[in-house]
Amino acid sequence: MTTKDTHIDLLQVAESSNASYHCEGNEWLCIIKEYLIKNNLSEIWVNDNIKQRRDGKVFTCSDHVRGLVYSLLSNQRPWKRIEECMEELDTIFFHFDVAKIKTESPDTFIDAIRRIKCGNRNIACQMYDLPYNIALMEGIEREYGSMDQFVTSAPAWEIVNKISDNHSKFKMRRLGKALAWEYLRNVGIDGAKPDVHLRRFFAGDRMGRGNKILATEDEVYNTVKKLSEDIGMPMAEIDAIVWNFSASGYGEICTSNPKCDICPVERYCLKHRVTIPSFV
Repeated sequence: MTTKDTHIDLLQVAESSNASYHCEGNEWLCIIKEYLIKNNLSEIWVNDNIKQRRDGKVFTCSDHVRGLVYSLLSNQRPWKRIEECMEELDTIFFHFDVAKIKTESPDTFIDAIRRIKCGNRNIACQMYDLPYNIALMEGIEREYGSMDQFVTSAPAWEIVNKISDNHSKFKMRRLGKALAWEYLRNVGIDGAKPDVHLRRFFAGDRMGRGNKILATEDEVYNTVKKLSEDIGMPMAEIDAIVWNFSASGYGEICTSNPKCDICPVERYCLKHRVTIPSFV
């Protein structure tokens, strides 16, 4: 297994990169980052695959299966438990030896995942569809040469559509747009996963510009992309900051019942807005 996963402290990221970011007009993002650091909420699970890809790493089929499995496990459940059990999960999946995974019964994976309390409501379907998804990846490799060549053959949003659209021949089972983004990030493609936390944060009644209570997936992507271009910060890092600010077991500030009374960026929010973020 060549994929290196690590815990990166946002304080280290802040110290090394804040000076190079252009946060003027988007101060709220740096404020949130500093809030997470100050309150010891800064340690997040990420991987350094985006940097590794930029440095020339070529991801194997094993890396891609690992990225897919972890994206599936993140579906509709807090990430913290998955984070805590990564070593056990890697062992359960034979450190993502694809040949061994293909010969194992899905029930073995289902039982082992449930035993360490890392399942979700779709875990049985996800594991029963895993052989299909691996076979699909192998077919893609025959057509494109490798999964890496496939995921880099078009803009990231186009690949997301290809692997999440029910009408596409590349559709992966149990993978919607949000999980497709998660998978791509797990193999080093920069992007933002438009999950419920980001859709809520960038909603029309909070930090967004639309009219919906939940921002659409496209609104999230376009907003984070523009922020990334304006600030010079990777989309994945912006995603991580907002996600950690909102998610259960982490910041838990911008939740379904937001804690506006202790929110450090309350004055930037539409609920109480005084200063409007520059991307609006």
